[in-house]
Amino acid sequence: MANRSFVYTANSYSQGPIEAVGLSEYNYEVHPLYLLLVAFNTEIIFSNVIEEEEKTAVIGDFEKGKNLVFNFLELILTYDKSFHSDSFETFVAVSKEVLGQRKQKYVTLESFEIIQSSEDNFVAGMVQELEGIKNQIEEMYAKHLRGDLVEKDIYETSFYNDFEDVCTQYGQIEIEEIDWFDFWTDTLYYDLKA
Repeated sequence: MANRSFVYTANSYSQGPIEAVGLSEYNYEVHPLYLLLVAFNTEIIFSNVIEEEEKTAVIGDFEKGKNLVFNFLELILTYDKSFHSDSFETFVAVSKEVLGQRKQKYVTLESFEIIQSSEDNFVAGMVQELEGIKNQIEEMYAKHLRGDLVEKDIYETSFYNDFEDVCTQYGQIEIEEIDWFDFWTDTLYYDLKA
C-alpha cells in the first residue's frame, strides 16, 4: 500500500466506473488544499477506485472549491511574510494555471489508503469539518476585501496552522526549503484517465 491521498476531477460521480482525470496526490496524509477543493456541496460517497464497506471518498463542487484555494493562497501571499519566496509565488501561479484549465464539474478526494493504514475512518465528520474550514476562509477573505484583515487573523485560524504544519512536515523543515515542484500533477498512482 502506497499510503497516500489523492484528488481527481470528473463530470459525474455516480457509483461505478466514471470518466475521471487525476489531479494530485500527497503521501501519508490529506493535504489541507485538498480539503478546500471539496469544501462546497460536499458529499461522502463510496470510493470509485476500490470496493469498500464504508464510504471514504469525499466529493465537492470543483469550481467553487478551486476558487476557495485561490482565495486562501492570495491571503497567504498577501499577509504571511514567511511564505514570501519565489518558489511559493511560482506555486501560486502554477496552481491558478493548472486548476484554471480544468473544466470538470466535480472534484473527489480519495483517502482510503490512509484510512486503511490508520484504521480510523475520519471521513464520518468530514462534512461538518469542511463547513467550518470553508467558513474560516470565506470570513477572512471578506475581511481582506473590506481592508479589515491583519496578519494575526490568519495565524489564529486552525486551518492556517494545519496548512503550515503539513507544508513544513510539522516543523521539520523551514518554509523556504519546501519543495512545491510538481504538487499538481496528473500522473497518479491510480490511473483515472478515461
